[in-house]
Amino acid sequence: MATKKISENPKVTDMVVFDLLRPDADDCFLENPYQVRNVTIYYVERSFVSTNFGEVENRVDPVDLAAELEEAKAAACDDPTAANLAEVMRIQEELDFQASKETSFYNEAIPVAVIGDENYPAWLNPEDVPAEDQSQVEEDNRLILIEEDEDGNTQYGHFQFEWEPIGQREGTYVICWTWYPLVAGDSLKAHQIFHLAGNTATTTSIPTHFTKEGKYETLQERYLPEMFKNVLCEGDLTRKVLYELNNSVAAGFTFVEDLANQTIDLIDANAFQ
Repeated sequence: MATKKISENPKVTDMVVFDLLRPDADDCFLENPYQVRNVTIYYVERSFVSTNFGEVENRVDPVDLAAELEEAKAAACDDPTAANLAEVMRIQEELDFQASKETSFYNEAIPVAVIGDENYPAWLNPEDVPAEDQSQVEEDNRLILIEEDEDGNTQYGHFQFEWEPIGQREGTYVICWTWYPLVAGDSLKAHQIFHLAGNTATTTSIPTHFTKEGKYETLQERYLPEMFKNVLCEGDLTRKVLYELNNSVAAGFTFVEDLANQTIDLIDANAFQ
């Protein structure tokens, strides 16, 4: 079983890893929250015979600009001057303008995984409980607190959650989480939409008739000249546009090869026994 994040096109046979962020009421990461009340994963089901009354927005931010915003927020949290706050607002407005937004409509949201409730939260800060109960709290916590970033620096409010989608089907899902920054006060909420792909290798007797995963994406990347992989100036979208274009072409080639490879199954009576 492979382990993948939701940005890596996970399948129903993969272990899915979620990165969940819990900032404080000021949208800063200066301390861990008091508790993460719950984490819920919904299967978003559409209906083709009745009205799809619900809607959820999927937003994809430009990676470079999102990283720039995080740096600006960190600077504003450490030193909340008027200039730093204005810079955060400027980048946020630009990010809102450039972000790709897509609204999905659904008829029913079915909970397929529920972690934590009012009596037993998904994660409780051991520092907020008596010393004699801290070890038990750490054992009961069902989220993984990531205390250091990639560079080894201390960080707060960053969690990981692993989910094995046993018995789930291909389709669109939404993960929602609720947390309390302080012992007393209002809760904060966030959500993220993701997609689980099917795995035909588990339902067909001849999995070798399918294109190797990532074959054409790798070829497109290798044949792309290095000059088009660099950002030449601020606002240069060449790398991003070519990356998305190559991936779309690769998806088309993969689909065509799958059709060609599986032609033999049409005349093989034993292929799907």
